[in-house]
Amino acid sequence: MSNAPGNQPAVVKKEYKLQAGPKLIIFKGSIPDWPKMQQERPDKIKPIAVVNAANQRLCGGGGVDGMIHSKAGPKLAEECSRKPEVRPGIRCPTGEAVVTEGYTFNTDYIIHTCGPVYAKEREQECEEHLTNAYRNSLLKAQDLGVRCVAFAAISTGVYAYPFRDATKVRRIRVILELNK
Repeated sequence: MSNAPGNQPAVVKKEYKLQAGPKLIIFKGSIPDWPKMQQERPDKIKPIAVVNAANQRLCGGGGVDGMIHSKAGPKLAEECSRKPEVRPGIRCPTGEAVVTEGYTFNTDYIIHTCGPVYAKEREQECEEHLTNAYRNSLLKAQDLGVRCVAFAAISTGVYAYPFRDATKVRRIRVILELNK
């Protein structure tokens, strides 16, 4: 990723206008600034959501997950801890999505999804899990009536999914089929 003036990382963003439902935005870099950018829009789109690259326990962690938990405040952790476990220690299985309020992150909702831990020898399985993470998050956004949603680049941090592969247009087209 190249640097913008002043040695700030450049924002990598892919944006897709869906036929019906929310706009899909995939960011690598500036998720903390996204709610503020939406509030400054002249058209004031509401409701808005951000998709968190969560862990299966929904307990906060490093990277974007830790940042969202930090900015949303302690009520987010409290709500996450009240989500039922589907298996011991797992509140959000890989590829699934769970919704919470946005709290002080300044979004209406936070949609938490757990992407796969990338492994080249399990590439097809990883691709299926990642596609499901995006699809299920988008379905939650549609169910909530969200008009604009920003996705963190799911699994591209500590889970090591290559960014270019994680945001392939063919994967996004599978998701967009939901709107036809």
